[in-house]
Amino acid sequence: MRNSIDLSVEVGRKPVDSNYYDRIIKPLLDCDKQIIYIGEISSEHKKHWYRHARATLFPIQWGEPFGLVLVESMACGTPVISLNRGAVPEVVVHGKTGFAVDSIGAMVNAVGRIESISPRECRKHVQNNFSIESMAGKYIELYRQILGNRKESDRRIMPSIGHHSKLLPHSTEAA
Repeated sequence: MRNSIDLSVEVGRKPVDSNYYDRIIKPLLDCDKQIIYIGEISSEHKKHWYRHARATLFPIQWGEPFGLVLVESMACGTPVISLNRGAVPEVVVHGKTGFAVDSIGAMVNAVGRIESISPRECRKHVQNNFSIESMAGKYIELYRQILGNRKESDRRIMPSIGHHSKLLPHSTEAA
């Protein structure tokens, strides 16, 4: 992979301040290099890179169970172009917050359509589906559903007790 990189810069070691974009990002974007390795970066650095990117390319090769990179990107208003694997179809809304496609060739084609994706829709999607409030609400609903299913199951097992009663501890002694 090292041979395919045109320029390697460790931007994670540069301080993030008010002129970070002008000082670090813009010169790299304006250079004639196609593939730039920027090294590992902090959360603060990521925000700047996502905000100024046209898209996040995510050529995942395995079934990742969530995909925090996707959510971070869209939270900054940056659409995602990804292979359609793992949790990608649950996180990226194809055609609305990015493109979830089946091949590298389709990813390349999607780059030409990225301007059709609204940064506002990306941020709205994250707010509605992955914010603390949204996630907490979904967990509460899931817990209620689980408890409701348990109560229903308890009623089928012990119909004469009724659903307001607590389950009695199991006893091995005869009454």
